[in-house]
Amino acid sequence: MLTNSDSTMLLAVLQHGLATPFCRSAEKIRNTGHTIFLGHGTARNRVLQWLGIDEVKKEIAMLIVPKEDEDAFFRMAIDEYKLQEKNTGILIAIDIMRSFGMAGSGLNASEIDKEAEVTYKAIFTIVDKDKADDVMDAAERAGARGGTLIHARGAGIHEKKMLFNIQVEPEKEILMVIAPTEDAKHIAKTIAEDMKIEEPGNGMMFILNVDNAVGMVKEPVI
Repeated sequence: MLTNSDSTMLLAVLQHGLATPFCRSAEKIRNTGHTIFLGHGTARNRVLQWLGIDEVKKEIAMLIVPKEDEDAFFRMAIDEYKLQEKNTGILIAIDIMRSFGMAGSGLNASEIDKEAEVTYKAIFTIVDKDKADDVMDAAERAGARGGTLIHARGAGIHEKKMLFNIQVEPEKEILMVIAPTEDAKHIAKTIAEDMKIEEPGNGMMFILNVDNAVGMVKEPVI
């Protein structure tokens, strides 16, 4: 059984239909189980907006794997799914112990500045489903070039999803923005102020360090 101290969480944002094959490929390296969430990308594109198809369907695969196997999973993502190429998807690794066992996943600006060697931050905002566009607008105004909207709906009306051990109601949605560390504080602050996140009932936000990433080439924010 994996413990927090020897585990890495992998999040793969993939084109629709690729999450299951990706997880099958991952099982050949190490079968540790996985969770797949549905979502869509929100990166703005004028041509796609004009055609009315600017929100591209995405799938998000979440895996908890041994740290010693992390490089093997990234090699698989590059060799089999070409995630190093633009617009194919992304794969990020998050150190579970550092992100969840220590301070640094909240809104405190001084905490966001810690560990300067981290290149990217993952900003997660959980809001009512009709407010996700407002979150994305705030993020883009602060410099984000897009995000991934993760749908929290379960199979039944009373079913709830779990994300990072956080119970998410079916009426909620999660917006994930991956940003360079130097931009993350401003993006998070803008979202928090616009959405009044710190007021009760307006949602929640947490920020995690990204320890490894592929698919970010020429795209500073996804």
